[in-house]
Amino acid sequence: MGLLATHKCLDDVQSYILVERSLEKYNVVVDSIVQDFPHVVLLQYYIERQCLLKCTRRILMHALSLGNGSQRDVDIRKEALNLISDGLEGKLLSVLQELLSSSHPD
Repeated sequence: MGLLATHKCLDDVQSYILVERSLEKYNVVVDSIVQDFPHVVLLQYYIERQCLLKCTRRILMHALSLGNGSQRDVDIRKEALNLISDGLEGKLLSVLQELLSSSHPD
């Protein structure tokens, strides 16, 4: 997990969760764990990154389409604006650049 944490800038908890999810989802055979498991974990990492990007997009699109003025709509729009003011654009660009420039560990 240490290599994964340093290679993908994850903390220990994030690395542990990613490894656990990979084990649950792909049920890697113990005999092939040394050879195949790093690729399985990286695949899970990229899938989860894509899901985060899609969720963020949906939040923003939902906030843009609101219009009836209910308190729920106001709260959703406020959260979307908070994401933007907290530097969402820069963070997303950073994630995309990292994904595009990353290579598999040796």
